[in-house]
Amino acid sequence: MFGGYDLYACRFSAGIVPDLNDIEIKLWDLRKQEHETPNVVRGMSDADKAAAIQNVYAYADGVAKLKVNSNAEVESWISKAKDSGNPSQYITDQIYLKSVDSDGNGSHSSADKARGLINGGYSGNELISKVREYMTSESGNCELADLLEKTQSANIDDNIALDVYEFKKSSNNDKNADGKVTKSVKDKVKEYIGSLSITADQKNVLYYSFYKKW
Repeated sequence: MFGGYDLYACRFSAGIVPDLNDIEIKLWDLRKQEHETPNVVRGMSDADKAAAIQNVYAYADGVAKLKVNSNAEVESWISKAKDSGNPSQYITDQIYLKSVDSDGNGSHSSADKARGLINGGYSGNELISKVREYMTSESGNCELADLLEKTQSANIDDNIALDVYEFKKSSNNDKNADGKVTKSVKDKVKEYIGSLSITADQKNVLYYSFYKKW
């Protein structure tokens, strides 16, 4: 789904290259519907929507090349979208994943990507599944999805969990002039969690999601 409308799944999932004129009509209909009901687009700016539309055209072009020559060189994301089973959703998700840049440095942390998925309407098990799908390491680990599983079980808001995750990732040990640690990351995380407006049980769940010992 893109903006509440199923644009391309029926064609792309079947591996059929859509007619570009047909795409143009579809996009025109989408713009008209969005103008009438702008709130149906979840978490996407005009720039995000423009990028998604551009990617749809790039995908159609890439699939056309592969149809002519199965060994043709195309961008890796096109192959991933084609193999996903639902290219329209894959393209939309990639826009969500890059829609949040908390520090404005042009890069997207794992927490930023998860926030983008949340803005796109994902929550609960569906959010965890998407985080695992897109953020699992080559070794098969996905610490962020593991964290969200634990915190969701304690009814902790996903954004709170992401804030703590990001705080821990960006923190460093404080050291004195002699290089001795005066305040560890662990202590900082403990203080940060202690300052949150959540229950004591939820604070414990958050803390032990990161550390085994107090």
